[in-house]
Amino acid sequence: MSDTPVTSTVTTRMHAAPSAPPLRALLACAEIFPLLKTGGLADVAGALAGALAAAGADARVLLPGFAAISSALEDAVDLGELHPRGALGTVRLRRGRLRAVPAGAQDARGLVAYVIDAPHLYHRPGGPYALYVYGMVDGD
Repeated sequence: MSDTPVTSTVTTRMHAAPSAPPLRALLACAEIFPLLKTGGLADVAGALAGALAAAGADARVLLPGFAAISSALEDAVDLGELHPRGALGTVRLRRGRLRAVPAGAQDARGLVAYVIDAPHLYHRPGGPYALYVYGMVDGD
């Protein structure tokens, strides 16, 4: 593992050659600061996405559709639906912007986010790591 800071690596790649394509990064995480936070993962996800975008990368996030995230998604469009066998309901993939998460000084519209909209999984009390069974929440 390299000791080179992420922003240095991104900056080097972004300015390596005029023909080099920009770095594209999709960060998949269960939480993101400041919208949904239960621990350090949210801090890292929000800071890393912002740092990559500030360095010129096309940084985006993939998040579960918990209420705090879904309600903050602006300019949302549906990209498609999935109907998994044995699932309790339909799963939609939505794309929008999270203005609450900085996406670098060049884009005040916020970070591009893909949100997994599955109400049967995410519209429940508790955070991402809570178990919800028969009206009881465990893990918060």
